[in-house]
Amino acid sequence: MENKKETVIPSPSGEALGHGTAAESEKKAAKGKKSKKADQDPKKKKTRKKIIICVVFVVLAAIAALYFFVLKDMDEEVLAERFLSIFKQEDTRTRYLFNSADYNEDIFTDKVYMDLNRYISFESNGVAILITDENYSDYGEDAEFFGEYFSCVISGDAEGYNELFSEKYYKLNEPVERFTMQKVYDIHVEKQSSESKNGYSLYYYKVSFKIRRNNGTLFRDRDSDSSKPLAFILTDREGGLKIDRIIEYEYK
Repeated sequence: MENKKETVIPSPSGEALGHGTAAESEKKAAKGKKSKKADQDPKKKKTRKKIIICVVFVVLAAIAALYFFVLKDMDEEVLAERFLSIFKQEDTRTRYLFNSADYNEDIFTDKVYMDLNRYISFESNGVAILITDENYSDYGEDAEFFGEYFSCVISGDAEGYNELFSEKYYKLNEPVERFTMQKVYDIHVEKQSSESKNGYSLYYYKVSFKIRRNNGTLFRDRDSDSSKPLAFILTDREGGLKIDRIIEYEYK
């Protein structure tokens, strides 16, 4: 009898395929053709288009709702600042070591603090005046404003402090609930420039000061007894002077 040899068909990967492999390959090829036909089915194509259109519509509706209910009342400057703040957020607790807060402390009983320079040095047009008599109104509206600002800070007057900020400021920030009396000293306010806008003006100041035994209940941007200049932007948009923004001062 003759020996029958099994026909071996090599696969593309190099492995041998036995009996029936050719038939299986044909079945797979047929299934592939069917799936291609299914993909080319006009009804399924229309369904996919409808789904895509619905998704796009929902996204656009969400964007429109966000604009009309949240963003439309913000001017471009406030909106830009809000988005930039997302990338500037820092946990200051990892950077500064604050003293414990005592809301009952009377800072005027601290003899060391009382011996420090607690007056305001106000500079305008290159001329600096050390205001020692607390008659801030004699030196101009802005000097009077900063006298009130630091009076609220030193006395721990959160209510009075919050009244010194503009409506625009509160579009980005929350009012302060409370803070302790602050041992602020070596205060220097320098008026740098101003500009007129649509019916109101903006005034720019460089403000520096130190805090003895800073507890972080109000200022979380500095260590005790260190000076970190801030840029104060004041406006008369609402009548009297109000603070529009307080940001870190950038040297040019």
